[in-house]
Amino acid sequence: MSIGEKLKELRNAHGYTLSDLADKINIDRAVLNKIELGSRPLKDNEILLFSNFYHVSADYLLDTDYKINNKIMQDGRKTQLQGLINIARKSSNKNILVATNLLEQLNDNTC
Repeated sequence: MSIGEKLKELRNAHGYTLSDLADKINIDRAVLNKIELGSRPLKDNEILLFSNFYHVSADYLLDTDYKINNKIMQDGRKTQLQGLINIARKSSNKNILVATNLLEQLNDNTC
């Protein structure tokens, strides 16, 4: 979802028309329309303006690949967990073996 699409979605979720929002944040209606359509990029100060107005992070507005980034983080955690399991399996300590079983269960639940 583009930043313009996110802004339009936020505007609609808050029940504002283009004119209402333009008046509230002191921006020209035509400019706001172009931003939502993606034909005009946002300036840095406008990113802050929208994030403050809607109480969302600038990262939320800018991150068009949130789901992809989230998947990468999950895969990274799974890899780390599998590494811990592999190390723990080599131990003969009973407590570590019990912990290994718990890690394996956790790993199975995160798939």
